[in-house]
Amino acid sequence: MTTQPTAITKILHWQDKHQGEVEYSETASTRLDYETPDDLVTPTDCSGMAAKMFRHFAGIDIGTYTGNECAYGELVTESKSAARMGTGMLPGDCILFDWDRPGGNGYADWDHIAIYAGNGRIWNHGGPGKGPLNWSLADNVDNASHVMVRRFLPWPADPAHNEAQEDDMPKWMDEFKNKDDFAQAIAQAVLDAPIEAKDGTKTTAGQALAQAYEHARDADHQTQPAPTAPAKDHK
Repeated sequence: MTTQPTAITKILHWQDKHQGEVEYSETASTRLDYETPDDLVTPTDCSGMAAKMFRHFAGIDIGTYTGNECAYGELVTESKSAARMGTGMLPGDCILFDWDRPGGNGYADWDHIAIYAGNGRIWNHGGPGKGPLNWSLADNVDNASHVMVRRFLPWPADPAHNEAQEDDMPKWMDEFKNKDDFAQAIAQAVLDAPIEAKDGTKTTAGQALAQAYEHARDADHQTQPAPTAPAKDHK
């Protein structure tokens, strides 16, 4: 099973421990303060909360407001139906919400960001009032015109999954040291495959291809016009 990154565990634990304790403010001078534990509980907004969490616990920069946080990390999905169900999402992923995409330019204007807690829940600090609060992911997705899910902190690969994939590989593949040897062996196996010709005789795919080539070449020679002498160069 894939192990949840320690930083994600700490972020989610902090959100749970301090839910409803942080004042909401889009203009506070403390909005992006993150270095000390006391900095984390100073007034901030949704994008400031996400930035504080990842800077303090993971040591990474994810941007400072939704307008640039939407460009950091790895895109998970922009599908509302997938996001609503949490498809492909992992705890610690961040969901950006566009409540009402403006007309004209057709581009999203991301209004809000929240942290996915897992099991269909998000940690939300959208105001008014104190946060963070544990809300329904589906309800928030339903209220948005567009969503985007981004993963700012990659999860490690699942060793058990990798081992299972290796165990599933046929043992005879160990004989091939590189992909060229493997491709050559596959091609030879195809050519050696037994088939039955139209007249009922037994042959191989390789022999049938060779015979077809010979017939095509002979037919091509028969249809070629007779060569003509080159024109004389009159001087």
